[in-house]
Amino acid sequence: MTYASLTAVLLACLGLMFPGPLRAETDDGERVEVLLEPELIPLSAYRNLGAGTYVRSAPPEQAEIGFDTLFTIAVGKEGRTLNIHHKGWRKEEVALFYTGEAGLPEEIPRIEKGVHAYYLAFGPVEIDGVPPFTLHLYYPPRNVSRWRTGRKVLFLLPMECLAGELRLGERAFKVGLFDRNLNGTYTDPCLQHSREGDWFLVDVDGDGAFLLGYASKGESLGLTRYVQAGGGTWDVALEGQKLVLHPVSLSTCKVKIEGAGPSSRVFGWSYACGSIQGALDGEECIEVPEEKFLLYSYRMERGAWRLSGSLRSCGVLDPAGAEGPLVVSVGPPVEKVLRSRLRGGDVHFSFSFAGRARERLTLYKDGNRIDLVLVVVDGEGKEVFREAMRYG
Repeated sequence: MTYASLTAVLLACLGLMFPGPLRAETDDGERVEVLLEPELIPLSAYRNLGAGTYVRSAPPEQAEIGFDTLFTIAVGKEGRTLNIHHKGWRKEEVALFYTGEAGLPEEIPRIEKGVHAYYLAFGPVEIDGVPPFTLHLYYPPRNVSRWRTGRKVLFLLPMECLAGELRLGERAFKVGLFDRNLNGTYTDPCLQHSREGDWFLVDVDGDGAFLLGYASKGESLGLTRYVQAGGGTWDVALEGQKLVLHPVSLSTCKVKIEGAGPSSRVFGWSYACGSIQGALDGEECIEVPEEKFLLYSYRMERGAWRLSGSLRSCGVLDPAGAEGPLVVSVGPPVEKVLRSRLRGGDVHFSFSFAGRARERLTLYKDGNRIDLVLVVVDGEGKEVFREAMRYG
């Protein structure tokens, strides 16, 4: 069995394999180089706004006179601070400004056609040492009065990436690097989620462009220790304007999600190669790279019912030195968790179910979440309060 075919089998087990058109064979140990050049990314490449970074505004009372609110963002390698001012609350009147070197607000041009119906786009913003980027201000369709007085959300989307052609044997396809966090570098690793660092881009469908977003069909991948492209796993380095790839082979181990049941699906993040997702086998196991990883959640389905459990409480798992599969026990017995806090003289409650791994459980039927109901009774058993816990 060749290296490429063995790797394809491994990636298929992990649910990380690319579609057929990108598969290619290469000899183990071969160095592959890609010459990268800056390339503009059209706004249409952003199918959702999860690809950039975002900040929330400071409280309105901290804004400068004449502006409704203020965003403070850090950009560039030195963490340079840039103040973005927002003025106007009607969609037709909203304007954005930034404080230039002279200390006076300078207006940022408005882009009439944005990415999403509820985001207003502005830009480009060009700062030395940082790729040009656009700003997208969230404008909800409802609750305008609340949006006017509350904190606002601003997305920063890079306008360019580094791109080039990767050749493997007789096949060639486009790859690139994406400075998602806008700090002027392109190789920041993602340690616990693809939102943290930069992305490796692959033109999976061969249309000559990259699709950016978390549901991007594998065209934008958070940079971890290794990346996948062309049916292989690669160690990647950036040397000047050249992207250098060396093929590697991943060792794997099994993790047993005890209590979830066969065919349940598991989702997580590997420090070695990013996203983990797949169905458990008949022994309630999933195969993952033999390095540190996190498990985000599992999903059990029985007919019209679905139970989802968040496994973030398990923290980072390290299989080093483990004999046999790592075991995470989930599901029943179920613990009921009731929390209360005092706010403005009123008592606010939150209620949830937690399983054996302290995972928070959420129940669905026919795709609709089943809301829990909190009932408060007095000492005589008389009901004094009832409310659906819609966020439990």
